[in-house]
Amino acid sequence: MKIQFVLDSGADLPDAIIEKYNLDIFPLYIYNDENKYKDGIDLTSKDLYKNMRAGSVYKTSQVITNDFLESFKEYARRGETVIYPAFSSELSGTLQSALLAKKKVKEDYPEFDLTIIDTKSASMGIGLALYNVIKECENEDLNKEDIIERIVYYTSHMEHIFTVENLDYLVKGGRLNRVSGFVGEILNIKPILEVNNGELKPLERKKGSKKVRRRIEEIVEERGTNLSKQSLAVAHADCINKAEILEKNIMKKTNCRSIITSEIGAVIGAHTGPGTYGIMFINENKKVNEIKIY
Repeated sequence: MKIQFVLDSGADLPDAIIEKYNLDIFPLYIYNDENKYKDGIDLTSKDLYKNMRAGSVYKTSQVITNDFLESFKEYARRGETVIYPAFSSELSGTLQSALLAKKKVKEDYPEFDLTIIDTKSASMGIGLALYNVIKECENEDLNKEDIIERIVYYTSHMEHIFTVENLDYLVKGGRLNRVSGFVGEILNIKPILEVNNGELKPLERKKGSKKVRRRIEEIVEERGTNLSKQSLAVAHADCINKAEILEKNIMKKTNCRSIITSEIGAVIGAHTGPGTYGIMFINENKKVNEIKIY
């Protein structure tokens, strides 16, 4: 069975992978004053980070229902089977837009085979989960139920460990409470954060960028399971040098199968700010409370 995979731009997969596997990407929206942009189409992440460093402030919003509606109708007309691992419902309203579009399309095409998964993940946490499944499809004859089960498995056990250069962006964007976020720009205190059950949570703090990176490397070794058999993902917001150091050290310490490096897209970057970087990997001992399938 041929499966069409679709993603929203919150998945942050590199263009080369998107093109190779013919993935359909639905862009979220970015706002700046009176201007409205589609993530990755009207505004690139590089331009966004450049503008943010110059003082620009951005807001974001979900994929609108009509964007989903047009594509879903076309897939329905062609009788295609579609699977959409969506941006965490705890971080975006995009899932609700997709569910509304699905309901409308099913009124005209009741046989339309569309599965939407609330991944409780973000950025390359979503991208890596789908990439793992796509690679498995190349070597195994997986049916739709197998594929959905594996996406749920990977997203249920996905770790997102990252740091930001400046917490102000997350606080101003409403993604992190200043008190719970233990703001620490003074004395060069840097945060380590995670995505836990779909939400952004503070994890630890360290003094100095090098100590933060080293601690992230330690967390990967502490939480990761069977790392030598895994593909991992490193994502960064206009700080490729930091990402490359992390990638090199993790590869040396874990001897993992491969590491995919990706730039964080404009929508997530608008909240985290430039200088953010992190790593995603599988922890078999972690379990997200509930990955919902629609």
